[in-house]
Amino acid sequence: MSRAARARRAIARSAAAIAALVFATHALAAGGTAKGTLTYQSKGGTITISPAFAYLVRGPDAVDNVKLIRHLILSANDLGGRIAACRTMSCTDADLGDGMTVDLDAGPRLNYWVALNDQRVQYSGTVRSAALTLTADTPTRLAGKLVFDASAAGGPKVEIQFDAALVKELKQAR
Repeated sequence: MSRAARARRAIARSAAAIAALVFATHALAAGGTAKGTLTYQSKGGTITISPAFAYLVRGPDAVDNVKLIRHLILSANDLGGRIAACRTMSCTDADLGDGMTVDLDAGPRLNYWVALNDQRVQYSGTVRSAALTLTADTPTRLAGKLVFDASAAGGPKVEIQFDAALVKELKQAR
């Protein structure tokens, strides 16, 4: 093989590698954005976080493996790569250290779970569906605002605006 042919082949391989890297970076960033605050009064004091990332996944409910739900993940940290590697619904929030999840379509109320301080502080509850105001509700995108105050019951105070693209569809709950 000539020197020119080897050089063309090396350039082609480099271009393919760069294209794959750009595609992978775009896929990981395809989650979405969140802004606002989540405040929780713990025994150790007030914890306030500002989620920056929003992800939407779809798959079977953990309680009813047949029913498909949408699972909104609002996180202070980028979980895109970890969610992309998941094979089950339960895996998608396993690395959520500071943020919350909201299950839609599971029932008449929204089920939520709050994880703070690297999951050392946790709280789960339900809230009326009216707490969620959607500006986009399509099979591949969910955007809007989640606002509720459950602090009187020992829960969080939440005011978060988000825009989440569907990043994963799963077949198994666990």
